[in-house]
Amino acid sequence: MIKLDNQNKLEFVAVVLPLLLTFLAVFVTRSSVGVYFLMIAGLLVIEFALLKTLHKQFKFNFKQLFPFMLIVGASIGLAASGVLTLEKIEILKNPNYVTSCSVSPVVACSPVINSGQASAFTLPNPSFGLFGFGCLLAAGMALLAVGPKVKFKDWWWLGMLGASVAGLGFVGWLIYESLYSISSLCLYCISTWMAVIPIFFLTLKYSLDEGVIKLKQPLQKVLQKYPLELTVSSYMLVAGLILQRFWSYWISLL
Repeated sequence: MIKLDNQNKLEFVAVVLPLLLTFLAVFVTRSSVGVYFLMIAGLLVIEFALLKTLHKQFKFNFKQLFPFMLIVGASIGLAASGVLTLEKIEILKNPNYVTSCSVSPVVACSPVINSGQASAFTLPNPSFGLFGFGCLLAAGMALLAVGPKVKFKDWWWLGMLGASVAGLGFVGWLIYESLYSISSLCLYCISTWMAVIPIFFLTLKYSLDEGVIKLKQPLQKVLQKYPLELTVSSYMLVAGLILQRFWSYWISLL
């Protein structure tokens, strides 16, 4: 019988919960976008408590906590990509199919999924999400498996950073297209935006901390010290753009 000490138990739970979210979101609760976001909220609360415990009780530093953060972000993105892939298949089978995340004239996935922007490179965008977030999940597992004492080569981190930069740029374009071209909000797409933004800032911080890249001061110091604040600021910017773009609709709900 396998016996785990308290630290390994916490690590095991911190890894399994994001994977469980992905499974449940894609195969069990796909018909309810509300349940999906409730699961994300619950996951984030539990993961925060677990990582805080690892930091305080077992002296985990950022380098040791980063793989868990990467796994959480990748699992959320992978779940959304999986659901969007299945919704796309349903639309192809039945053009009149109403997606599970179409809840209002503005908050509706169908217009986004049926748009030309949803297949930016001829393939449906979720297929790139399945690949990209799958790779990030594997990277997080690899970092966790080898431990903090093993240093991956710089080219590996440059590839990780390049992928996160490309992902952030793609998300920025999708945000613009959703707001100002398609004029519709896809909740599952928004959850991928929420995942990509912190993945970018955390990967950038890790790369700077490890000396993989160097930037001019004080920019480097800000990026290393305030990844959480930068993530929250980015969320607030996106929320502000959404609020401004559909202001008349939000007001009509009051």
